[in-house]
Amino acid sequence: MTESVVDQSVLDDFMRQFVTDHAPDVLHAIAASGDSLLVAQASLPGRIPTDPSTQPVWIANAEKIASSAPGALLMQDYSADLMGLGPVSVLMSQAEHGLLLTMGNTSPGPDGQVHPSALIVATTWNADVGDVVRAMHALMERVGPSLTPLARGRGLQPQPARMPTPTRVF
Repeated sequence: MTESVVDQSVLDDFMRQFVTDHAPDVLHAIAASGDSLLVAQASLPGRIPTDPSTQPVWIANAEKIASSAPGALLMQDYSADLMGLGPVSVLMSQAEHGLLLTMGNTSPGPDGQVHPSALIVATTWNADVGDVVRAMHALMERVGPSLTPLARGRGLQPQPARMPTPTRVF
């Protein structure tokens, strides 16, 4: 049985717009579903080689990233809960060539269950982290509900943007 999905072009457009709006500091953005699948991705033009033979390698890497992000968020959220810190909203990792920001969506999906989807963003060292996190939150508000497995099966579309609420950055 083939599951119908959210219109891929809509999600891809949201991702491309996010990267474009925050260029040159945002290099890549990946949306992962609650069942750890790559749903959408975008990169700053020129960051991914245009040679068609390299495209499968980038997609394979994006799929690996998508498969690990929700689990990483759950582990951090569990640890923060045990330490009495409350839910984790953003993970930030420093890498040799920039920052990796991961934002989770842990609100229940249409089935009432939590399927922690994630938005993973790679930035340069020069990025205004607060600005990028606010933009990630606004993007997650629009696409987050459509990233749950049941929502994708029902064809739930991304929602209009709402005013972002403050988030914590660790």
